[in-house]
Amino acid sequence: MANLYRTPNREDVTAELVRHLFDYDPLTGVFRWENPPRQHAEKIGAIAGKTVKGRRVLSIGNWQFYASHIAWLYVHNEWPKLEIDHCNRNPLDNSIANLRDVSVTVNCQNRGKQKTNTSGFKGVHKHPQQKGWWARITANAIKYDLGVYPTPELAAGAYRIAAAALHWEA
Repeated sequence: MANLYRTPNREDVTAELVRHLFDYDPLTGVFRWENPPRQHAEKIGAIAGKTVKGRRVLSIGNWQFYASHIAWLYVHNEWPKLEIDHCNRNPLDNSIANLRDVSVTVNCQNRGKQKTNTSGFKGVHKHPQQKGWWARITANAIKYDLGVYPTPELAAGAYRIAAAALHWEA
């Protein structure tokens, strides 16, 4: 095991080290200090990490890691191979049932409607030149224009059909 009282290299951060430093509750996704390094002021049992830009971050030496990645390492004994997706779209929910190792494409498909969306439906926007609602979908870096519809509901229906045909959830 890596010496806990020096700054580990990223390669030194193993599942064994993580399990030594932290106790992880897979149901809640909460990490608590089990063996904080001497230079840390944290107490045993204190919740580990801090929230940075809406995500939980844990420090190990001079390295900072997303708690979701550490949870994956803790449970699966290996670093995620691709990207960690929070199934329920809540980046603070690091329960293991909420995490999956997926491609960038799948991770992007799990996004909700954008904040600037005025239709209320994912993939549906007011068309800039025509009267009506434009349905568009992107899959595997290919943009598909699904047409312009008189109502946002009809455009959303076209989006759902395309999403099903492309084999992912709308």
